[in-house]
Amino acid sequence: MDAAHIVADGYDRMGEDFSVWNASRPPEGRRWFLSEVLERLPLGSDVLELGCGPGTDAAALSDGRRYIGLDLSPVQLSIARRTIPDATFLVGDLTALPFASETFDGIVAFYAFNHVPSNEIARAIAVASACLRPGGRLMLGGLPTSEVEDRVEEWLEVPMFFAGIDGEPYDNAVRGASFVIEFSEIRFTIQESWGLNRPRWLIASKP
Repeated sequence: MDAAHIVADGYDRMGEDFSVWNASRPPEGRRWFLSEVLERLPLGSDVLELGCGPGTDAAALSDGRRYIGLDLSPVQLSIARRTIPDATFLVGDLTALPFASETFDGIVAFYAFNHVPSNEIARAIAVASACLRPGGRLMLGGLPTSEVEDRVEEWLEVPMFFAGIDGEPYDNAVRGASFVIEFSEIRFTIQESWGLNRPRWLIASKP
């Protein structure tokens, strides 16, 4: 299963429809987590957003900061560039980041890890750690908690890869990469059209 190809192709095919769907979701969890993230990113910080999609949070994250948004989908990035033309957007895979060591003060992701295969979580966290400066933070919002197996299913009329979980893989992976967890909690449970969504929100700092 080539999860990255399935994800990139799916979001390319969705195009603008993804932004329409995303805008219809309950905003409370994302809004709360974004405020937590911004409190930890002083002006002048270097910040990387993983799985930035159409730039939903890029304007806020890039305001007064040096921002790069990374995503698998060229189509979603083309939408982001139109929306926030002054930000930097790159096609790339969050499990193989193309950046030098200790480049960023903060690495952020909203729901992007929903599409990372369970056997690649630890590697993705380790790669992110290498790109963070000492004292930098890894801030992951909307982590999956409900499904137990990786799978491909129809979503917004395209095949899409979704990650499963076994136990507490995100907490274990960030501790394994020597991060110190500031908080990791499940909040803002909602009933989506395809089932129960119980997202985890996690912020950890690099010593």
